Amino acid sequence: MAERWTPRLLILDDDPSYGMILTRIAERSGWAPQATTDVVGFQKAFDAARPDGIVLDLRLGTGSGREQLRFLHDAGFEGGIVVMSGSDEQVLAAERDFGRSLGLAMTGLIAKPAENEEIRAQLVALAEFCAERAGKSG
Repeated sequence: MAERWTPRLLILDDDPSYGMILTRIAERSGWAPQATTDVVGFQKAFDAARPDGIVLDLRLGTGSGREQLRFLHDAGFEGGIVVMSGSDEQVLAAERDFGRSLGLAMTGLIAKPAENEEIRAQLVALAEFCAERAGKSG
């Protein structure tokens, strides 16, 4: 019997409580998640874990989501990225477009505060994208 593939998710949100909520929803959605609250932790975790998907908060206490999109581009990240923020939809869409201009797979947007079901739907879609890209099935 083939072993089930579990996608790895890296979450960057400077609010630890929101990171915990995202982690719980991700676990229930079939991910192996890891949450970080700062840029240094995010970049170290990225190098160590090589995630399949990323949820990236655009507004961070130190550094910006845009800087992390550049980091992901420079690192050659090929997985899917969901961006989230408490900013309005236009800001989210602009950052998604910026990521796409770098050649990143920007798969979704989450406007904070978000309902758990909306987050779950974004994570399920992200997992499907990552599985397809990796040639895996659940």
